[in-house]
Amino acid sequence: MAKTVPDVDFYSFQEVFDTKEDVKQSHETRADIWEELSQIFLGYHRFYYPVMSGRDDSGEVPYSLTTGSGMFIKGEYKVDSEGDYFTYRRRFAPIQIEVKDEPVNLQYASIVTNGQTIHIYNFHGIWFPGDKLDTPERIEQSEKIIGFMKKAEGPKILCGDFNLMPETKSIALLASEYRNLIKKFNIGTTRSSLNTYRGTEFEQKFADYVFVSNDVKVKSFSVPEVEISDHLPLILEFDI
Repeated sequence: MAKTVPDVDFYSFQEVFDTKEDVKQSHETRADIWEELSQIFLGYHRFYYPVMSGRDDSGEVPYSLTTGSGMFIKGEYKVDSEGDYFTYRRRFAPIQIEVKDEPVNLQYASIVTNGQTIHIYNFHGIWFPGDKLDTPERIEQSEKIIGFMKKAEGPKILCGDFNLMPETKSIALLASEYRNLIKKFNIGTTRSSLNTYRGTEFEQKFADYVFVSNDVKVKSFSVPEVEISDHLPLILEFDI
């Protein structure tokens, strides 16, 4: 892994694993990826909020292991507040294998720069069922996100893996409050060639989104074809 990172102010990651034990690999999962990332993002504020404990993608494990969302914010910025808010279930809630009802949190951080507060939200949404279509839980999830974000004043950026198709009511609700940059910039897919179903009839081209409030001045937005994950990176350059 590279020892330096591009000069980016804010990074948001989902499905990040962490362990306090000497475990590097857990089945197909990099068990200590949060620690590895933390050794690379030197000079950044680091915030990690787990949602599950004691299991990886294959099931339960007999050692300390958590998974959740993480943010890295360049150290020159003052972080006024940070935390997470659960839109589905609660932290470390037991999982039902047949429906994979993993808890879902909305991670957030408020950054002060030039006397202006910017609110960054990092999200990884309900992924079951895998069709990425509306369910009552997913619609309620969007409603909770909107309600929580309304509590903050100032420019807002919401990003992450929503596990939703563009035509869903769940996405339409968010787009009624914030600009959907995937739609605005006519992005063709947010999934990379590492996606198992790429090019097949089962391919789902979308899962990831960036939404911004009207007071965010978008300078550029791109989704480059980078083969690191089965999801592509979403890169936003903005001003306020």
